[in-house]
Amino acid sequence: MSGWINGSGIIAGSSSTEGGYSAVRWDVAGKATDVGVEVGNLSEVLAINERGIMAGQVSEAGKYRVVRWDEQGQATRLPTLGGAASRFRALNGEGMVVGEADSADRLSVPVYWDRDGQVFALPPVAADEPYAVSDINDHGVIVGSAIVPDQYFRAVVWRTR
Repeated sequence: MSGWINGSGIIAGSSSTEGGYSAVRWDVAGKATDVGVEVGNLSEVLAINERGIMAGQVSEAGKYRVVRWDEQGQATRLPTLGGAASRFRALNGEGMVVGEADSADRLSVPVYWDRDGQVFALPPVAADEPYAVSDINDHGVIVGSAIVPDQYFRAVVWRTR
């Protein structure tokens, strides 16, 4: 299942395997390379940028973890906030990733991972308001939404720089 292509013609996605699916990268000549994290884990690429950096998720013991692949296809599991799981939402041109990561007390917290793979929790909009991230641009501006007390969604912007 391919799904993403960058301006250079590199395609990224996942391919069916015996027992699941694995992350795959196709070069411009159409040669597929399995860049799955490990045998037995389900992995999928969910985005590729113009530099060829890819990001997605791997399933480990029934929990997802965010993974970023460098330009050579080397995978790095991105850290959580002390919990067991994380979820991918978006990748920018610089290799920054946004999503959610579980904290040690199992709360899902909107986060971003910088180019070095460090995780940063995004501050809540207001106390006890649920909020989520959806995208990040090449300037490190993150967008998302929050549910305000009257149960309406409100757009939210965070700046990383």
